[in-house]
Amino acid sequence: MKPRIYVETSVISYLTARPSRNILTLARQELTSSWWALRGESFEAFVSPLVIAEISRGDVNAASSRLALCIDLPHLRVSAEAESLATRLLADGAIPHTEPEDALHVAIAVVHQLDYISTWNFVHLVGASAKFKLQLHISRMGFAPPIIATPEELLEEFS
Repeated sequence: MKPRIYVETSVISYLTARPSRNILTLARQELTSSWWALRGESFEAFVSPLVIAEISRGDVNAASSRLALCIDLPHLRVSAEAESLATRLLADGAIPHTEPEDALHVAIAVVHQLDYISTWNFVHLVGASAKFKLQLHISRMGFAPPIIATPEELLEEFS
């Protein structure tokens, strides 16, 4: 069975953005594209209505490109259980209360028992301390935490 990966909004943005002049961002864009090319043969990618709502914002042409990338991906439902878990993650300080969307991304992946969350959100999700705190809280709440990783880390894992 292929690993199941929740693709958070930042990854979709990196996949469709114009090449950056910032060398670090450009490298991340290229790594993300290389990882994305493995989709289908190495892993299953999933999005949620929250991802669709977030990528729909902003410039109409850019939003259209982001949405086209997700059209064939399975969409996970936002259940009452996911909303409740997101609220708990915020209340317990696992994710700052100013970031309810980040909490909901994590909760959707957890409730649907996905193996990974792919994101470039270092501050609240994939940074070392953020990742540790999230995994600890999710485990204490009785759920199996997904592995939270950047596309770069996942590229190393699946190539």
